[in-house]
Amino acid sequence: MSTARTTNLAEALYLLEKGNRFTGLSMVPEWATGIEAFEFSFEGENAEADHREYIANKIDVDITTLPLLFGAIEGVLSQKAASL
Repeated sequence: MSTARTTNLAEALYLLEKGNRFTGLSMVPEWATGIEAFEFSFEGENAEADHREYIANKIDVDITTLPLLFGAIEGVLSQKAASL
């Protein structure tokens, strides 16, 4: 199982579409600006390879599937809140 992290919303959607499992959301400083951004974390058989593929190629994503990503985020955050 490999992991991938990104602050890019389009890449997060791509990683989810490739079958990777969303595992967490955190705040991190963006490397270029220092401004905090959301960092999406994923796990999957090919998560790291999918991340490299996205970075290396200009890959279009279907933004109409954003509700799938938002649902995954809600599920993980709800589990974390329930465990507090």
